[in-house]
Amino acid sequence: MAEMLDVGSDSGSNNPSRAPQACLSCRRQKRKCDKALPGCSICTRQDRFCDYTSTVTAPSPEEFAQLQQRITDLEAKLHEQNLGITDMSSQTSRSAEWSVADLSPSTSVTDGPFNHFPSMFFLDAEIFGEARISIPRPACSAPRHLLSALGSETDIARVAEQYFANIHCWLPMVSKKRTQLALQHPFFKMTPDFALLLLSMKLVAQCSSGGPQGAQTPLYRAVKTHLASIVADAVMTVATVQSALLVAVYEIGHAIYPAAYLTVGECVRLCHALGINNDNIAPQMLRKSGTWTEIEERRRVWWAALLLDRFVNLGSRGRPLAAKDPLPMSVLPADDVMWDEGDMATSEPLYVQSPTQIRAGPFQRTCQAAHLLGKLIHLLNDDEDEQFRFADAMTLRRAGSALTQLLPSDVQQGPNTFATPLALCYSLLMNLYDPFACSANIRGGKTAEEAELQAVSIAGLKSVAAEILQLVQHLNTTILANMQAFSPLVIECIYQSAGTYAWQGYETGSTEAISAYHYLREVLTKLNQRWSVAGEYLKALDAARDSIYGSSGLL
Repeated sequence: MAEMLDVGSDSGSNNPSRAPQACLSCRRQKRKCDKALPGCSICTRQDRFCDYTSTVTAPSPEEFAQLQQRITDLEAKLHEQNLGITDMSSQTSRSAEWSVADLSPSTSVTDGPFNHFPSMFFLDAEIFGEARISIPRPACSAPRHLLSALGSETDIARVAEQYFANIHCWLPMVSKKRTQLALQHPFFKMTPDFALLLLSMKLVAQCSSGGPQGAQTPLYRAVKTHLASIVADAVMTVATVQSALLVAVYEIGHAIYPAAYLTVGECVRLCHALGINNDNIAPQMLRKSGTWTEIEERRRVWWAALLLDRFVNLGSRGRPLAAKDPLPMSVLPADDVMWDEGDMATSEPLYVQSPTQIRAGPFQRTCQAAHLLGKLIHLLNDDEDEQFRFADAMTLRRAGSALTQLLPSDVQQGPNTFATPLALCYSLLMNLYDPFACSANIRGGKTAEEAELQAVSIAGLKSVAAEILQLVQHLNTTILANMQAFSPLVIECIYQSAGTYAWQGYETGSTEAISAYHYLREVLTKLNQRWSVAGEYLKALDAARDSIYGSSGLL
């Protein structure tokens, strides 16, 4: 046994027909070598080269790293050759027609080497930073099924143009300038995350019929599948979060629940993982940005996630928010026009605590409204002392009312852009007034302060419902002519107004209230052609009519 393990024995080294040591192959395999020249019997029998080199020099770390990089580059090149998508010019010959079956990948969506994400980033972020461990970017290209769904360069340009002309008006979180420059670059390479972002743009522009079920189209299913696959492959980029946000918008707009609620939570988690929620404290997965446009884009992505998190929790109380409230000194997004043009904003930045009287752009107003929505949800969910609860409600009412007084004139100038923040403010006030208008919702004895808030809430419901009616009448002659640009976040306040007018008509028999109720129903019927959530709100109004107001016959 000892003789078999002694593969490096130099017994017989004086014999000229035998080598002084075992061959390299036998040493590696721990096998007995007869040291025959010119080759041992095992190598001769297996018809392989017999190497009697006495020493083997281990490669240096630099040589090993270079070898690994060469292997990675060769794999990527070989993969691109097999796919035939080495550049965008080869995509122009593809037909815009595509099959649903093409969007069901049997392998990873990245269609390339897996990204070996360093787990230490989450296991111990401090050690990760001190050890200066790098996060590798996957060397991969977008797979054929994604590219086939996007179509030719002309089709891709049309998708981007339609998105920036419509959705971008009220949710400007994708850089228009950076997207245009990328698509126009002669050596642009379509990556999986950017391809998914373009496909998500195509999805959110899609109109559907048949309610939430009809909205779950093959394209929607495919985008959801690829989003999950990209996250599983650790392709963690801003474009990945933007894709998830657009999927969430589509699900909110078409009332695809609980998917919408869960997708919004995923968006917030993705932002947390990347570190764009707080670049001062949170571990940073992304490289440090060198351009103002890129920094601004990351800020807007976080505010978009925060906005949807507040909105998706507005209809049901008791659920905690996924995103914490921004700090008072958190910076609001910059001017929309300057960002679209790629020009660095030179004006003084706006903060969360900045007075609302300071002039602001549409998305800045939207973020201010989102911040107030977060305060509303905390107020309605927290079981705090009644004295503080009613004091906070009055403070929130004043803040919301002050913002609504500033926005109607802006809506007249830009309905596509300013309608969303105004509608969010109306939703804030309606959802604030509703629980305090009913005596049954007041806990404990009714104090003078509580009685005052109840009176304010009842009057507030009526006045805000009338203001919403005026907004809808204006939008009905402008933005409804192009429903592609209509924000689904506006529809909630229309529903609240219709419900209030139904209550007034039932209580007083007012023909004006009943007429307003039916007018708002007609608008919701129109909007159902664009966003299925409008049809779901109509069902809610019908359910209320049948269960509460049915006996009156007024509605």
